[in-house]
Amino acid sequence: MNQSRVVAIVPAQLPPAPDGSPSRDRTLLRPLGGVPLVAYSIDAGVRAPSVERVIVLTHDAEISDVARRFGADVAGIPSTMPDVVRWLDEHDGGASEILVWLDPASPFRPPDCIDVAVARLRDAPSLDGIKSIVPAAMSPCMLCRVQEDGLIAPSTPDAVYVRTNHVAAMRVSAIREQASPHTAAIGALTIDPAWAIDVRSDADWPMAEFARTRLPLVRPAVSDHQFPVRVRAVVFDFDGVLTDNRVWVTGSGQEWVACNRSDGLGLSGLRTLGLDLLVLSTETDPVVSARCRKLGIECVQGVADKGARLRELLAQRAIDPADVIYVGNDINDLDCLRLVGCAVVVADAHPDVLPAAHIVLARAGGHGAVRELCDRLRAHLDAAKASR
Repeated sequence: MNQSRVVAIVPAQLPPAPDGSPSRDRTLLRPLGGVPLVAYSIDAGVRAPSVERVIVLTHDAEISDVARRFGADVAGIPSTMPDVVRWLDEHDGGASEILVWLDPASPFRPPDCIDVAVARLRDAPSLDGIKSIVPAAMSPCMLCRVQEDGLIAPSTPDAVYVRTNHVAAMRVSAIREQASPHTAAIGALTIDPAWAIDVRSDADWPMAEFARTRLPLVRPAVSDHQFPVRVRAVVFDFDGVLTDNRVWVTGSGQEWVACNRSDGLGLSGLRTLGLDLLVLSTETDPVVSARCRKLGIECVQGVADKGARLRELLAQRAIDPADVIYVGNDINDLDCLRLVGCAVVVADAHPDVLPAAHIVLARAGGHGAVRELCDRLRAHLDAAKASR
């Protein structure tokens, strides 16, 4: 149980167009690594153990939909701290004690920075808030001073920092009492400048894409409410889902693949729920059927048109595609992903399939992605059963 109610706020109100019509700025919805830009800040709040609730401030219908898909609530109120506090007082009865402000144009954050900021604020009663800073990008070798003899010499300035938009944790009581949060007593959270990337225009996008592939990020994951209301079957691709997509070929032409033992335990748990489990693969090598026999699940391989074959299989079993989960990783899975009620892809899926996914797993294919899905699905189904 948290020591205080911590609420993360993602301000995503868009200014109207010059003619007064709704904003046409879709930057926050633009895919970054296949995921809307705003989702990175939402997901940071959702994943932080210290945060109990994430609220996106917006009137935009598309941003609202993204917020709910990624596990946040939506409030159509102005993006100022006093307005947020008044809204929370009205809707939460004054229970909120700390607000964590997450700028959606600053998508990348060290994984623990929110929890560190909250912990420091709790441990320092004299502070009103904590805000992130980075060392200023100044090169000492470019600075100089003039000596008494008229010669120049290198000069190193005192440490200089720049405030960033990664995270700002504020006490609700301080927001109520201060006319402006800028006059409050604010402590510093210094973070690595590698994370300090803002995405506010097209010119910022190449750097963001470059950084995304090099920072230790966890891809934002859609909330599990995207699972079908009634789950009848789970269908898996093989290569890149149950394997890590690599293959070892011997001199005789025999192929070896790498799988993850934990996937087997996850699948055995799903079998106890009475779900149809099936592997659908274009691969013809017998390693596919051998692994499926070991896992105890049905295998259909050597399939040229996976979408057509899946439609046929589901029709034969009288299963509505809306009640099916499909797990894939590459472009030959697109027809299947678009057919079913819940499209799932692994963390290292091809970028072209990400827009078709309802859920992007945190783990890569062959590295426990199937186990992750099985555990999440079982927890979802258990919770749904308990709520009935």
